[in-house]
Amino acid sequence: LFIPVLHTEKSIGELISEGGEENFKTAMERFEINCDIAKRLGASAVVLHLWSGIASDRNFVNNLRTYSYLLKVAKEYGQDLLIENVVCIKKGF
Repeated sequence: LFIPVLHTEKSIGELISEGGEENFKTAMERFEINCDIAKRLGASAVVLHLWSGIASDRNFVNNLRTYSYLLKVAKEYGQDLLIENVVCIKKGF
């Protein structure tokens, strides 16, 4: 079975968007586990759903702040990081 790309748990992006130290810690732990699984399956890329509806619209800076760290972790596991994002869903953000 050839698995070139693994989609990470959607909760990772939700936690990042919501913000807060505990959410960030949990998100990074889950992301690292997902990268490890991808590596073990032979994937060369992981897709991170870096959005969470209104939370990501309101707190988009949280998503931007974490990107370099996420990229570093993905590279440590030999993965290309692919970001799936959505344009704002609410006017005024």
